[in-house]
Amino acid sequence: MSKIGTTELLVILALALIIFGPSRLPTLGRMAGKTIGQLKGYVSQMTEDLTEVEEDLKTSTAKPKKEESKDKGKDKDEIFEV
Repeated sequence: MSKIGTTELLVILALALIIFGPSRLPTLGRMAGKTIGQLKGYVSQMTEDLTEVEEDLKTSTAKPKKEESKDKGKDKDEIFEV
């Protein structure tokens, strides 16, 4: 993403002042700040949830120990009796 310079920021603020007027700008600023704060909260909560799920998946997919066959010493015929 490109960075916004000082000139661009001043142009945006001047246009906002012309479009919305000086009485509505503080209200719009508060709403924008609250929205950005909520968005940051949602993103951090989502990151925590994904990290927790990833940890759970790592622990649940750990390689289980190989079980030794109970029939290890028997012949095939003894295991599959007909």
